[in-house]
Amino acid sequence: MDLFRAFTRSLLLSCVAVGLVACQDTQVILGTAGQTPDYSRSLLTLSTTQTAVGESVDVTLKVKGPSEVQIAKLDASDITISLSDTSLATVDSVVKSSPGNFVASVRALGATRDLKISALVRGSEVLGERTLSIFSHQISVSLSTLAATAGTVAANASVTIDLQVRNTAGSGADLAGLNVSFAASGGTSTGTLGTVTDLGAGAYRTTFRGVKSGTATTIRATVLGS
Repeated sequence: MDLFRAFTRSLLLSCVAVGLVACQDTQVILGTAGQTPDYSRSLLTLSTTQTAVGESVDVTLKVKGPSEVQIAKLDASDITISLSDTSLATVDSVVKSSPGNFVASVRALGATRDLKISALVRGSEVLGERTLSIFSHQISVSLSTLAATAGTVAANASVTIDLQVRNTAGSGADLAGLNVSFAASGGTSTGTLGTVTDLGAGAYRTTFRGVKSGTATTIRATVLGS
C-alpha cells in the first residue's frame, strides 16, 4: 500500500515537472491499488411496501460510492435488480433518471408476503434488501373500519379500539400479520395506547387509557406505513 502511494506521488510530481497535467487526473481516479469501488452503501427504496397482483411498484436506487466521477460514469447496464422469487414478479429494464439515480418497475404476478428485492452495482451488493408484500387484492381504506367500544373515556379508564382491514373484494382473510400502528392526535385530552394484538383475518386491536380530560382526541390507524 505504502509503495503504491509513494509511486503515485512520484508520478504526479514527474508529470507536473514536464507539464503533463492530464496525469494528475489519472492519479486521482486510480485511488488505492487493487481496490474495487464499494457501492454497498447505496440506497434502495420502494414506492410502497405492499401491492396487489397485477399492480406495479417503483424501485429506486440512489448510488453512493467512492467518487462522484465514478458514480457519474455508471449506466443502467451496471445496475441489477434481483428478486427472491421470479415466479411471483417481474422486473422491467433499469432506467437512469439522473447521474447516480436509477429506477425500475416490479410487476406483481402472484400473492406472497415475503418477496425480497435487492440490487447490485457492478457486482457490488447493496446493503439492505427490501421486502414487498403482494396481496390478491389491494387494501381498501373505504371498506376497512376503525371503531371504539365507547366515544368517551374517563381518566384512568380504558376503551378498546378495533381495526378491521379489508381488501377491495371486501375480505380480510389474507390480511393477518400486517404492520399496523395506532396513534392519537389533536384535542387537549391525553392518554396512552396499548400494544397491538393481531386477531387474525385482518382484525387488529389495541386499548386507549385516558390520562387527562379535555377536548376530543382522534385515534388513527396506519397499515404498512400508509
